[in-house]
Amino acid sequence: MKKIWVSLLSLSLLAGCIGDEFDTDLIVDDVNLTSGIILPLAHTTVTMGDILSDQTDMIKYEDDNIIFFSEKDSAEYVGINDFFRVSDASLSNLPFNYYVFNEQKQIEVSNTIAFTIPDATVKAVEMDYTISASASNMQEPVILTLAFPSANDGVGKTIELELNNYQTSSQNFEGDHFELANNQLPVNISIRPKYTAAYYQNATGYISISMGDFVLKYIKGTMAENAVKMERNTYDLDFDILEDIPGDVEFKDPRLSLIFDNATPFKGLIVPDLTGQLEDGGTTSLSSPAIELPACPQGEDKIRYKYELNRNNSGVIDFIAKTPTNLIYEGDLVLNPGATNADEIELYEDDRIYVGYGVEVPLDLKLDAMLDEEVVELDDIDVIEDITNARLVFTSENGFPLAAKADLEFYDEETQQVLELIEVNIIKAASVNSEGLVTEKVSHTEVIDLTDAQIKNLNQSEEIRIKASLQTSDYENGTSVVFLKSHELTIQLGIKGKIVQNN
Repeated sequence: MKKIWVSLLSLSLLAGCIGDEFDTDLIVDDVNLTSGIILPLAHTTVTMGDILSDQTDMIKYEDDNIIFFSEKDSAEYVGINDFFRVSDASLSNLPFNYYVFNEQKQIEVSNTIAFTIPDATVKAVEMDYTISASASNMQEPVILTLAFPSANDGVGKTIELELNNYQTSSQNFEGDHFELANNQLPVNISIRPKYTAAYYQNATGYISISMGDFVLKYIKGTMAENAVKMERNTYDLDFDILEDIPGDVEFKDPRLSLIFDNATPFKGLIVPDLTGQLEDGGTTSLSSPAIELPACPQGEDKIRYKYELNRNNSGVIDFIAKTPTNLIYEGDLVLNPGATNADEIELYEDDRIYVGYGVEVPLDLKLDAMLDEEVVELDDIDVIEDITNARLVFTSENGFPLAAKADLEFYDEETQQVLELIEVNIIKAASVNSEGLVTEKVSHTEVIDLTDAQIKNLNQSEEIRIKASLQTSDYENGTSVVFLKSHELTIQLGIKGKIVQNN
């Protein structure tokens, strides 16, 4: 909105309008001023479409209506590594006796590695992983061989590790496929001494085996109701244009949508926790009810579901009015609530639930605000100090539902004092109906005849400082007004007066 204000008064033109030659057409013809010098300070005609022309990435139009928007449809996701949380797979303190090696080269035993997978029974999995083994109470190093007969479609997988006393040996692997039975992975274990000794004592060593660092690429099995924590993440809201809105602003119908792409055959129940990060470091919360997420239909790649937080079901009006710079998102997801899907399913790495957000803010609002000070430099206008009588003229034809008032301060840099203060109605607000729509433009001319004292103060000033305020049409009655792309404003500012030439 600060950008809108600058465009409305065309302060960027002030320096360009001042010089040795002036276009007198910038001062309206129907203002009857005394003869003398004309100093056009500003002139512009601007529409809302012009003002927002460089904001196309954040603006969309529905007919003539203007909507600020931002959307990220895949900001975060949860997938099979969140649904099937393989937290532990191990064999602990597996004993073997060195004495056996006096009669045979190696010890062989068949066993299973038990996977701890909450709320699920897995029959097959493809994954990256780490195998680790450690040994204790060892007489000498041994070679541990692990053979997984159900791996890689019956081809098998063999892993060999050297174990030293009280040390851990590890290897990393990628993309192996394993068949399980009731979350159990069959493994054939063989242990042989690294060195050949003449005779081994009757002593027992112990080996522990574990699998970890799981990254699942594929999984087959069944899943009961499953509680998943959606981790905390921060997303940039990318609404610089909203951050510039000053003062007391209230949007009539802002909407924040939570967007879900579900590529799984499971329904979900999501309880989001939404917080806005403010520019000053503070936060503001946004409440949301629990959201029921539909399952992806059979034969479809995914289903998109958008849940809209609006003025009727949340505090989104206050949330957007505070113009948070970031949206902090976390939440709880119950997948397959009530275990309604008991079928055996197959999921791949890309079978995820993506989470995104969208913000839509129609330019339908109430506003009452003081703006930052703007300055008109007078140093380059030599004739200012020679003016003997003058009149300030503001003319406007306004199609915006917005009025502007200002305090004009004549400022002397040498004494660092405000020599004169003049209050002026720069533009009057266009008339609106009960729905906040402009019904007709308003023309306005504001003429300020400067007194001798005021002219003297102007002669001595190096700057005109403008402290402006904005208020939307019918603000006192609580009316929200609608800004349309076609709204147009023409505004002109000038000085006309007499000068005395000092020879």
